[in-house]
Amino acid sequence: MTTTETQPASGDHRPVMRRRTKYSASVLKGDYFIVRAVQRFAIGWIDELVKPGTVVADVGCGSQPLRGEVESRGGQYVGFDIAQNETGTVDHLCPITDMPVEDGAFDVVLCNEVLHHVSDTYGAFDELARITKPGGRIVITTPFNYHLHEVPYDFVRVTPYQFEACARRSGLVVEQLEKAGNEVEVLATMWENLWGFGPLRFGNPVCGVLRVGLRLFGNVCAMIGNALFGRSVARIAYLNTMVLLRKPTSDGAAEA
Repeated sequence: MTTTETQPASGDHRPVMRRRTKYSASVLKGDYFIVRAVQRFAIGWIDELVKPGTVVADVGCGSQPLRGEVESRGGQYVGFDIAQNETGTVDHLCPITDMPVEDGAFDVVLCNEVLHHVSDTYGAFDELARITKPGGRIVITTPFNYHLHEVPYDFVRVTPYQFEACARRSGLVVEQLEKAGNEVEVLATMWENLWGFGPLRFGNPVCGVLRVGLRLFGNVCAMIGNALFGRSVARIAYLNTMVLLRKPTSDGAAEA
C-alpha cells in the first residue's frame, strides 16, 4: 500500500519501507479496493472536520499523503512518526504511545493505516485520546484482511469489537464504525497475493506485465461480482476497519 522509498531515521532499526505519497486508487493495483475505501473515509472526514485554523495531528504520517488535503482547507498540519521521511517534513519523531505534545493539543487527529504496526493497542488509544482536545475527533483506518507487511513490525488486526473496547477504556465515543469491503473484494486482494508473492514475484518485465494483467482481471471480476452479489454477501470477511471517534467535553456534549 505504498509508493516511495523512505530511509529509517538514525537509531531506528526497521527495514527500509515504501511509503505512500497520496491516496490514489488504481484498478491496476492489488490494493485498489483498500485504497479506495481509505481515500473515501479519511478525505471525507477531513472535508467535514477541517476548517481554517483547525489544528490537525497526522500520527504515523509517513510521506504525508493527507497533508495537502488538510492544508488546502486551511488546517494547521503536524506530522508524527517513528522515522523521518525522505523530505524531512515529519515534525515529531516518537512512538505513538508517547507523543511530546501537551494534553488536548489537537482539534482533529488522523491515524491512517498505522495501528496494525503498534503492539500496544490500548496504549495507542490512550495517547490519541490524550492529545485530542475535548470535543475533538479522531479518524482511524486500519487493515483487517490484508497480508503481512513491513515484517516483523506487523502486530495486530483490530476488530470492530476491539475498537469499541479501546474507545470505552480511553473515554472516547464511537460516532461511526465501518467495515469497508466484503468477501468479493477480499478475494480480489488475495488473488493479487497469490501471484504477486508467488510465481510472479520476480522483478523482470515479463513478470511485471503478467502481474498487472492478473490484478486487472481480479479487480474487474470483483467489480462484476459486487454488482451481481454485493448486497447478499455476509461481510464477515472484509478489508478495513474505519472509525470516527469523539472525545467528550466535560459536560458530555460535542463541539461542532
